[in-house]
Amino acid sequence: MTFRFDNRSVTFEEHQAEEHNLWHYLYFIVWLQIKDETEFTGPESYVAQCVKDRNLDWFPRMRAISLQDGDSESDQSEITALREQLRQQSQSINELAATVDNLRQVEF
Repeated sequence: MTFRFDNRSVTFEEHQAEEHNLWHYLYFIVWLQIKDETEFTGPESYVAQCVKDRNLDWFPRMRAISLQDGDSESDQSEITALREQLRQQSQSINELAATVDNLRQVEF
């Protein structure tokens, strides 16, 4: 059996962990549930409506940057830079979440 990730620069495990981490989708859905609808961006409104309608079209099934055919060197370096940005942003979010948790524990 041949998988679409064969002969690509990223393994399926890397793809699942970095590009399409299931937890990120769950966090996003929860974020949409707690965020005020009047503050939604266009994509957030679209996904919120899809979730409400139980429509899974917004999930990137069989679509990923690593599956695109344009594997030029500049594309790969851009992908690498974007991955690093995502990693840094995820780290910042985790640090902010820890700070918020610490602030919640402070008694006034």
